[in-house]
Amino acid sequence: MPSRPDVRQYQLRLGVVLARNSNFVKALYPTHRVGLGGPVGSGRQWISWIHLDDVVRIVNFLLQPTCIIASGPVNTTAPHACRQAALARAFCEALNAPKLPFGPPATPSFVAKLMLGSERATLLLDGQNVIPEKLLDVGFRFKYPRLEDALEAVFGRRPTPVPQD
Repeated sequence: MPSRPDVRQYQLRLGVVLARNSNFVKALYPTHRVGLGGPVGSGRQWISWIHLDDVVRIVNFLLQPTCIIASGPVNTTAPHACRQAALARAFCEALNAPKLPFGPPATPSFVAKLMLGSERATLLLDGQNVIPEKLLDVGFRFKYPRLEDALEAVFGRRPTPVPQD
């Protein structure tokens, strides 16, 4: 918390950042562009994500003198998380990857841990549905509220809408 009560301090809790050169996109790109980007583990785990442009907009919003969000943690994610399998499908579609007859193969959990390391694999294997409540409560408007919006901005091709189950 702030050492001075007149200075606001925020701790941004970032979701997976989507941008052309983000580490997450660079990690998925090789397999997904050839249609091998299937779900990791069960694929039912939630992924909370955000487009880089919205991260910048949120930081700018929080720095405004008129911002009424009190100091503390701020969930910096898009308002619509998605299931990991839906993200994998949308990512392949946005890349116009070839469709395999039986769909892309799932990556077993142990393979993800070997490839990404245990800590990074946890992001994909455990999942969280994080809601940016404080931002929504004050009426912040996301430029990319849905995954298909963000992926279109990153890759220039819009995937079909992602289910919000």
